[in-house]
Amino acid sequence: DRWRRREEQRNRSLLHLTPGDFGLESLDDLNPEHYPDSFELRSNTSVPIAYQLDPGSPNDGASIDVPVEVASTMLPERSAWLIPGWIPEKVESILRGLPNTIRRQLDINTLLPKILNDLDFQRGDFYQQLAASATRHSSVEISPKLVEQVPLPDHLQLRITLTDPAGKEIASSRDSAFILQTAREEARRQAHNDPGTPTRYTRWPDHPIAEIVHNTVGSATVERYQALADAGDHAVLRQYDDKPTATHEHSFGVRRLIQLAIQSEINTLLRHTPRVDQARTHWATVSGAPRLEAPIGALVAQWQGDLSQIRSEQRFTSAVQSAKQDLATRVNAVVDLLANIGQRYNHLVRILDSIQGREFQPILADLRYQLAQLIHSSTLHRVPANRLVHYPRYLEAVRLRLENARGSGLRRDAEHMAMILPHWRQCIERAAQYHASGRHEPALDHYRWMIEEWRVSLFAQRLGTSERVSRKIIEQIWAEVESFGL
Repeated sequence: DRWRRREEQRNRSLLHLTPGDFGLESLDDLNPEHYPDSFELRSNTSVPIAYQLDPGSPNDGASIDVPVEVASTMLPERSAWLIPGWIPEKVESILRGLPNTIRRQLDINTLLPKILNDLDFQRGDFYQQLAASATRHSSVEISPKLVEQVPLPDHLQLRITLTDPAGKEIASSRDSAFILQTAREEARRQAHNDPGTPTRYTRWPDHPIAEIVHNTVGSATVERYQALADAGDHAVLRQYDDKPTATHEHSFGVRRLIQLAIQSEINTLLRHTPRVDQARTHWATVSGAPRLEAPIGALVAQWQGDLSQIRSEQRFTSAVQSAKQDLATRVNAVVDLLANIGQRYNHLVRILDSIQGREFQPILADLRYQLAQLIHSSTLHRVPANRLVHYPRYLEAVRLRLENARGSGLRRDAEHMAMILPHWRQCIERAAQYHASGRHEPALDHYRWMIEEWRVSLFAQRLGTSERVSRKIIEQIWAEVESFGL
């Protein structure tokens, strides 16, 4: 203290902090908008943000506390944007943290301001924008995954604490994907333990189904997506964290209510419908498959196309009337389709069971798994009509593949299978992850069915495909799937 008093007599500002100590050229650079008081988790949903300068502490940097009900709806990519005032330091840290082989090719001092000028929060993913801008201005190929994997100091990663309804901490992490997954699991656990019973609907509710609802949780307003969901012999009204999942579930919920409205007339028609007994016999061999009456009704309801936009009683009534107008024709078409699928499926099962020889085991394993993913206990509940109509072609492609897998055809089959299997495995793995989190992603759906079309293209080209498909197209669709994260 004696030293301080002596030195301050010479320079009274000796221990005063300057803008340069904070990385600023002047106080004019200290824009309040760069250090906001709240953090936007998604549109119309924000939470307070806290700042702490404490290097080495778990709380260093920017932190937010998020109630579990709010966190389950947040967009994980938002956390990558951190706060505007720290983006320059974050981008520079990422560029300097790239592998040496890439970093040596970059003039970071020249590149940094160009990238910062390109970045725009409104245009979406931070890492995709950063990688695209760095590649464009440097002519060095830099992928989003590469920049995302660069380790960062704690203060350049948002700290998120997940809290229960009482405000108690559930989890804390700077990994937003982990927080989101934990929040969704906790929200599902709470919903499972909720003693309340949702209203069972066997007819259209007495009110329109709003697409978006706003719930108040503490000081935050949470935007959620509402949908009718199929619950077997009725529908229930549920809320979802994301629009694609709600839209998907709503189409099946509406399908169920239309099916219930027309089922008695369908049952009458089925007494005189050709091939209905054949369809029943074939599907009876599928373990866990339901009796066909209700699935036939559901497929007839969905035969007219997309039902996800029906949210009023007027549109629902119109859809029911439309289904009834040509009911006999639709019932015949659905029964013929199911009989055709069932017949082809059982024929293929018998062929697979009859094939012997070690050289055929890889093909047999692949085909058995493919068939198990196509035909199972939930096929008639969860596969939409507009996809089920392609099943006869998929099954015929399996038959032709077996027919061609002789002699030199075995080697060619193995080459094609080697191309498909990595995509097939990652599709199944991602689907399991989405299922566990209760999500539906249309891009993954597209990827899954395009793999099926790719199989047709490779193993039974003469059957044709529903749309153009190639290895490059498949990889592009997978890149789209990955861009949505988990």
